[in-house]
Amino acid sequence: MLRRRRPQYDPVVEWMRRQEMELRRERRMLRILLERLEGVAELREFLLKELQKASPRTDPETLREALYFLGLTGEEETFDTLVGLTARATEAGGIVLDRETAPWLSSPPVRADFYGALGLLGQRLSERDRPRLERLTSLLREGVRDEHPDVRAAAATALGRAVKHASSARELFVKSVPAVVQLLSDPSWQVRCAAVWALAEIPHVQSVRALKELAERSSDPHLRQLAEMGVQKIRERASYLRYLGRSVLAVKSLFPKLL
Repeated sequence: MLRRRRPQYDPVVEWMRRQEMELRRERRMLRILLERLEGVAELREFLLKELQKASPRTDPETLREALYFLGLTGEEETFDTLVGLTARATEAGGIVLDRETAPWLSSPPVRADFYGALGLLGQRLSERDRPRLERLTSLLREGVRDEHPDVRAAAATALGRAVKHASSARELFVKSVPAVVQLLSDPSWQVRCAAVWALAEIPHVQSVRALKELAERSSDPHLRQLAEMGVQKIRERASYLRYLGRSVLAVKSLFPKLL
């Protein structure tokens, strides 16, 4: 029986992984602190009104700070308002970014932070909230096709951050896999790394296939390492979900009246 080859240790990749873990921890702690402060809800309302009045001449840093705060502290209603300010429905029933309604999104750094805010808000959407998740994934798929590399990277990262693993919601994120796979050939190294990270968060056969191919053909040792780690992560999550499913069935058979 052949053993699976473990990814080789790469100090750069390990540093990136630890930085991501630290950033997540800092965001969780900051959100907890902000939720204990008075006036957070009022500040969210104020910032959303300021975005509604914003123009291409509005200071980009002010817009980026507002988007980060909204993403970090917002709830479902914040998501609805932000999407309502920036997107429009299509004839096909989808939703796309509307830069005419929200001209301040013409700035690539602001647009990148907009997708970053969507990713943070997406983390707090319920797995059963299909209408909001459909709007979220539709906008993020558009983002990974943006003309600016920083925006593509931000949208891919947001997609990976917001992934839901319940079967009722996972299919919505799986629809985004082909668009993310295309980013593995992106001219930007940053975009390729973001795509690898996003695919590693979406446990699907297409994700595994794309990451394995990248690990075999890429001339970049860091990307190869990231891809191998991504495959391993998907396999470990799949094993855990299978174990969890068997455990639930076992408990249900022993205590049928409880489940």
